[in-house]
Amino acid sequence: MKQIVENKTCIQYLIDLIKKGWNIKEINYPICKLEFNNRIKEVNITNDFLTLRPNAAGDLTQWDPNGATNNWECVDEEEPDFDTTYVEGGSLIGGAPPFYLMIKIGGKLYYSDNKSLTTSYQSFSYVWEDNPYTQNSWTWNDINNLQIGIRADGDFVSDRDLYNIPNPSQSGSIDQIEVFAVAKSYTEVKSATGSARCTQVYVEITYTPAPPTPAKKPSIPHLDKGPHPRSRAGYLGNLKLGL
Repeated sequence: MKQIVENKTCIQYLIDLIKKGWNIKEINYPICKLEFNNRIKEVNITNDFLTLRPNAAGDLTQWDPNGATNNWECVDEEEPDFDTTYVEGGSLIGGAPPFYLMIKIGGKLYYSDNKSLTTSYQSFSYVWEDNPYTQNSWTWNDINNLQIGIRADGDFVSDRDLYNIPNPSQSGSIDQIEVFAVAKSYTEVKSATGSARCTQVYVEITYTPAPPTPAKKPSIPHLDKGPHPRSRAGYLGNLKLGL
């Protein structure tokens, strides 16, 4: 069964990154800097990380599904399955179409910079530190109303896909969200028409967990309701009463 909601502590998150080939280059508390394939990633080791994967169609469904009935099912894997299930869009004669990550929040669409596709699948990401609609820090209510997606620009139209994500139950302050996609370009030999293929989309939420609620002190009856008969005060009181 696919895990569409995945919460990790910083230690779990770092272990997973190292397993995927990332190397720790520098630690300057609380920031741990890692490197992989000339990419640099900075991780705040006081944070937790919540991954949310598509669980339904969003407001736009313009790419073509391959390997599954619904577009969102083609990109919801925990690990990319490449050409087994994917969506395809952005028909462009003579080359790879411009490719963007996108979100929808507050009824508006917001895009990353152009991600240059190659003929091999690569992981791309884009960070939104604040909610671009409100210009304020992200809230959990924002996440409940967030859609994530992808866009590819063809010769005549832009193909856009949006996906709904689960509503999380976490609490604490959100530092940023980062949308990821694994994608490549594909060229049809006969027509020399290029397109984009995307096999995985998800969002990663970096947040500082809320402090745990202090445990409630147990009620001790003989402290709340007068001296216990066996306490020193209770014993002296009994002597005074001639008991």
